[in-house]
Amino acid sequence: MKKPVRILLVEDELIVAMDLQNRLESLGYEVIYVATSSHEAIEKALALQPDLVLMDIRLRGNGDGIDAALEIRQKANLPIVYLTALADERTLERAKMTEPFGYILKPFEERILYTTIEMALYKHKMESRILAQERWLYTILKSIGDAVIACDKEGRINFMNPVAEELTGWSFEECRGKIFEEVFQIYDNQQRKPLENPVQKVLSSRESVSIEYGTLLVDRWGKERQIADSATPLLNEKNELQGAVVVFRDVTEQKRIQLELQRAKKLESLGILASGIAHDFNNLLTAIIGNLYSIKNKAEKKDEIYETLLETEVCANKLKELTHQFITFSKGKSSSFKTLNLKKVIQKILDLSFSDFLDIIEVNVPDDLWPILGDSLQIEQVFQNILLNAVQALEEGERKVFIQGRNLSPEKITTPFPLINKPYVCISIKDTGKGIPREHLEKIFDPYFTTKKDGSGLGLAVAFAVVLKHNGLLTVESEVDQGTTFFVYLPANVS
Repeated sequence: MKKPVRILLVEDELIVAMDLQNRLESLGYEVIYVATSSHEAIEKALALQPDLVLMDIRLRGNGDGIDAALEIRQKANLPIVYLTALADERTLERAKMTEPFGYILKPFEERILYTTIEMALYKHKMESRILAQERWLYTILKSIGDAVIACDKEGRINFMNPVAEELTGWSFEECRGKIFEEVFQIYDNQQRKPLENPVQKVLSSRESVSIEYGTLLVDRWGKERQIADSATPLLNEKNELQGAVVVFRDVTEQKRIQLELQRAKKLESLGILASGIAHDFNNLLTAIIGNLYSIKNKAEKKDEIYETLLETEVCANKLKELTHQFITFSKGKSSSFKTLNLKKVIQKILDLSFSDFLDIIEVNVPDDLWPILGDSLQIEQVFQNILLNAVQALEEGERKVFIQGRNLSPEKITTPFPLINKPYVCISIKDTGKGIPREHLEKIFDPYFTTKKDGSGLGLAVAFAVVLKHNGLLTVESEVDQGTTFFVYLPANVS
């Protein structure tokens, strides 16, 4: 059996209230309480949660029915119908502010009372359903991993989810009503030129537009992120333009991972090419150096040719060193892997190659740093190349290089790059040099890329290739005038 509609009746005239109650019950409704004051109406509406409130406007005590309705609407989603003899302009304007579901003037016909209540109940049911759907959609938009910004047809922001707040640096309350491009500033990732506002394009064309993968978004604090996705027009059921919605996501880390994978493939291809050339070249060079040595020993030091032979020998030895880097670069996984103590490896390199710089190099590597499994010569080459790069980057002023080591258990690994779920050792090498411009940062591990006059462009490429072949990772962070930090991640050899 269908439950009767529960009505809270608010009427301060006792005889009128009794008559109304009888009429309502004869129509099949249940009057659950009769309130006579504004305060009592509010208290009972919130406590009893009726299906509808039938409210007189003129009531006993402080406050009237409109005051009560306003507070009830603010605190509970209840339909309110006014039943009053008041019809002056001021009362009507005040009543409108409470968004009533009906307004019946006394005296009234029973048929008017019934139809007004039924229409109010139906309208409230429909509005509640729409409100629930809106809340459901709002919760979805707030919860999804993509950023969402919606604008009206003037291009002013009227919705922003938490992800969009995080990526733009603006809260929704701060940018509500702002023009979209004041909050969303994008640039071409290569040329760094401002790009056209996607919302304006959508509003002009009424068509969806895509945001190119890797487009640069600069937040309100100047932080840069690479983003992608699209902007779409919002149309109503009549196909009329209502605004636009922009959905975008942060692809910075994906782009960095893609770059690492591309670099690894490039290094692998170059390694195969370098392998054949380097070994043949090394054999020929060994013969040349041997012959130079023999000729030099037969010449007198006072002879003019002796100096030429010395210079030629120096150049040949440099070529031999370069060839050794080629071989290291192209070498596959070494069969001579053994347990290595990185603290001792680093100290050995410092003593042999950087003794003149020990006063500016600060080492903080713990004694309990986990060992690794690796080729000692190749690993030494990695730190030799990175340290040389760090020392050469130093300029006048505060000249410092910091070497730090730490153990990383799987749950402590926060690097955005893909690492196997196992323990790692991380060695960071930070310098206080001039830093690396952003346009160079993505190329720094590419073979033959160098900004130095006498650089070969192989040092960091070799280091990257060796670390990769040890199932590790070499990354870099740098800002101009803020120095540079290299991070070497190598799998720990622990049970």
